[in-house]
Amino acid sequence: MRQRLKAIGNFEVRREYGRIFVAAKSYFDYDEAVNRLTKIFGISGVCPVMEIDSLEYKDISEGVIKLPYEDCCTIFVAKHPVTKPTLEQIKKSEENLVGIIEPLYETALETAEVVYLK
Repeated sequence: MRQRLKAIGNFEVRREYGRIFVAAKSYFDYDEAVNRLTKIFGISGVCPVMEIDSLEYKDISEGVIKLPYEDCCTIFVAKHPVTKPTLEQIKKSEENLVGIIEPLYETALETAEVVYLK
């Protein structure tokens, strides 16, 4: 495998836990590498992974936006949630939302934003 990939770049190939890991040590054409692995060795699944050391991870994590709360569960979970509600409890809760939830749905649909990541 090393010899076949040598023509398109510098790669480190290692086997761990029954899987083959190919790490690029220089710039390479991803599509060409995948095509070579598929044609020559019959490899049908390739999962790209990015390896970073702890210093790089710290730099990246500091650039992430910090939210003023822990996570979505902290915000949206009720103070005393019912874990196994009866049908009657569900209907009573839904009755309390009549007239309140419809405007929220409309606002959510009107202000929805789609973000495409590359």
